[in-house]
Amino acid sequence: MLFRSLANYQAAASAEHHEGEDFADEHYASDQAYDDRAAEERVRIHPTLEKALRHDVSGEHAKETLTNAEEVVVISVLSRDPEGFDGTKLLELMMVCGLRYSSEMGVFHRFETESDDSELQFSMVNVVKPGTFPIEEMGEFMTPGITLLMPLPGAIDSSAAFEAMVETAMVVVRHMGGELKDENRSVMTAQTIEFARQRVREFERRHRLHRQL
Repeated sequence: MLFRSLANYQAAASAEHHEGEDFADEHYASDQAYDDRAAEERVRIHPTLEKALRHDVSGEHAKETLTNAEEVVVISVLSRDPEGFDGTKLLELMMVCGLRYSSEMGVFHRFETESDDSELQFSMVNVVKPGTFPIEEMGEFMTPGITLLMPLPGAIDSSAAFEAMVETAMVVVRHMGGELKDENRSVMTAQTIEFARQRVREFERRHRLHRQL
């Protein structure tokens, strides 16, 4: 009788043990599925961030081009909203405009082509020092404005680079309620833009003559 009772107890204990293992396995699988869903949700919510990180570029060539520039054409866009530009929307616009983020420098660059050795058209920095953007925190990031910097010499086609920079600035103005400013933070009018355009063309002309000598 005692042996029969002991056998029954062991059998019941073994069954409980297996049930406990099954519950633990199911619980782990449930947690794993939740973690996977959470990861998928983060990617779904922030596809632009994922794209920016995937297309991260080295900033070495851009930094060298800006450092060695003889002239730099500057266009700033300042927010009309006291709270500033929303980081998420700004990131979305920059991706649409063809800019690529450099985690090495913490700023955005636009190149002439997708090639790794492509020449720099212009860069975008934050107006707040040190001028960088916290790419993985753009959802909570706000800034009073951005500055576009076009080095001369820089792109092979400087005129095309200038037009791309102006258009990028205007995209921010139209979609985020910004105001164009020149390098002195004075209001940038159509006349001021045309003056900068002529400055770029004149530099191109001088540079072309210099190469021919």
